[in-house]
Amino acid sequence: MAELYLARLDGPNRFVKPAALKLMHAHLLDTPEFVGMFMREARIAASLQHPQIVQVLDVGEADGEYFLALEYVHGLDLRRVLSDRRGVPLPLGAALRIVIDIATGLHHAHSLCDATGRPLGIVHRDVSPSNILLAYDGAVKLTDFGIARMTEQTHVTATGSIKGKAGYMSPEQCLQETVDARSDVFALGVVLYELTTGRPAFPGDMIAAMNRAIDGRFTPPGQIVRDYSPALAMIVRRALAPRVEDRYPSAAAFRAALENFARQQLRLDTSTDAVVSLLAARFGTPAWPDLDTPPPVLTMVPPLPADAATVSLAPASVGTLPARRRSRSHRVTVGAIGVLAGALLGWQIARTSAASATEPPESATPVLEAIAPEPIAIDRDPPRTQAVEPTAARALPPAPAIAPTEVAPVASASADDEPRQRRRRSVRKAKKPTPEILPPPSRTADAMLPRSAR
Repeated sequence: MAELYLARLDGPNRFVKPAALKLMHAHLLDTPEFVGMFMREARIAASLQHPQIVQVLDVGEADGEYFLALEYVHGLDLRRVLSDRRGVPLPLGAALRIVIDIATGLHHAHSLCDATGRPLGIVHRDVSPSNILLAYDGAVKLTDFGIARMTEQTHVTATGSIKGKAGYMSPEQCLQETVDARSDVFALGVVLYELTTGRPAFPGDMIAAMNRAIDGRFTPPGQIVRDYSPALAMIVRRALAPRVEDRYPSAAAFRAALENFARQQLRLDTSTDAVVSLLAARFGTPAWPDLDTPPPVLTMVPPLPADAATVSLAPASVGTLPARRRSRSHRVTVGAIGVLAGALLGWQIARTSAASATEPPESATPVLEAIAPEPIAIDRDPPRTQAVEPTAARALPPAPAIAPTEVAPVASASADDEPRQRRRRSVRKAKKPTPEILPPPSRTADAMLPRSAR
């Protein structure tokens, strides 16, 4: 009915504590009755404060998901241990320690009262190896109080709702009758039978196991394990009595009978060290989970030149988070990417401007051409004057005065072959040609040139 995650509880000054986070399945959230029962029973489980019961740290709702934050038990569940042994019984001291501790926790739950002193009548209804946790330090804890009763409402057969696990349910549970603390005593007696024999008390499928439990038909432990103690066999037989009146009246009475039997057995170690030795011999002592894991860092490599630096962004929170926190971190990341894109654009513009400042302007040639649309080619040496024959019987007027003109820098096809300084010297030489004395009556080609070019 739920998914289980390893979580951590963060506090001030780097305080970190492991926790177990149980989230209800999404398909159960659409049933208001189921959600209401879940929350009500979760509050009851939170009121159970006992060393042999897994503590409920928090109950609540986040983004439409209901959760339970539970105490983290560093160890294994009893079902895993039994499966690993493959039919071999547990050492008797460890088996008795486990059942005694669970009986102690059950008695605390059965006798719990509210603020007015009224008994709450809590019944676990699902005492089974999968709900018994064994810590590597020897602690034994019972979990899932009240949750199993709500869970089995989803398992419906032709006769109605089945509440509990087949093979561990009491006859009154199988018959859907009223249950009390003695129903949990029956289930714990089934666990004791399996721990000391290595076999389930009521094997078979669901219907066969239910019929065996109702009739009280199980193989005597002495027929399975040689030298099985007759006194212990009597305790098991009373705990598995089909009639409620024939069982132990409470979990405390069941625990007292086991403790009395353990005292009568000399050299029997029923301390927590027996559980520690049981787990260490097969599973060792694994280290605690690493809770100091930093969040992943998002590294962005923009398309920059080889000499550019790589920009790294470390979002405040990434990973599997609730929807609201996940959307907030998404907005932070998108904003950082926008700032980075703006910085890269500004860097590219500045780089382009700096490169264009070092190059000569491309508009120089068009400006010169506008000033002198028809380039004038000036030779290095001034032209030689040639004599012209005078016209007959006609006097020529004197040549009009022509104002000197300024010669703009010349852009011609031969400008690339000659340095600019040499071209300027040629212009200066052309401005001051060597004077020549012309005969008075003749008109030369030199008189046709502007005075500034002479």
